[in-house]
Amino acid sequence: MPPRYHPVKAVLVAIGNAIPLIILPVYALRTLPNLLPSEVPLDLPFDLQALERTIITFGLLVVVMAGATAFFSKGLAPRALFGGARQGSRVAWIHFVLSGGLISLTISLFDVATVSFFLDFLRLLYILYAALLVMVVYFLVEYFVYRGQFQVEEGVPAYAIP
Repeated sequence: MPPRYHPVKAVLVAIGNAIPLIILPVYALRTLPNLLPSEVPLDLPFDLQALERTIITFGLLVVVMAGATAFFSKGLAPRALFGGARQGSRVAWIHFVLSGGLISLTISLFDVATVSFFLDFLRLLYILYAALLVMVVYFLVEYFVYRGQFQVEEGVPAYAIP
């Protein structure tokens, strides 16, 4: 019988989720504007600091939920609850960071030429949202499949939160 709680695994999973969801995007946001030549002004339709705050806020939510999911063993109700919340917070992170699937960018070159770029990838995001939300079903199925292990061994209902 595996242990019910995994604190080391929870910390490692949280760190593993923090790197691609918080650390790398914030580093890219702070570094990439400095790499552009100063002659090319970048007219963004959004504030970079607001985007950074959004990345950090929703990223921390995902990191906490992922750590809490990894803390509990399969078959426990909190794991199913936090697993579903983790997937929902990942959908929110993607939606808010990628502007809901609509990105427009305008670059002015020496007041002579203006280059506008518009990208609509909303349908692609819907497919990604659906794939992420299928994992919610996985956590529910995992709960019902593994919950019998704890009921037999300890005589406690699997849905009881310890």
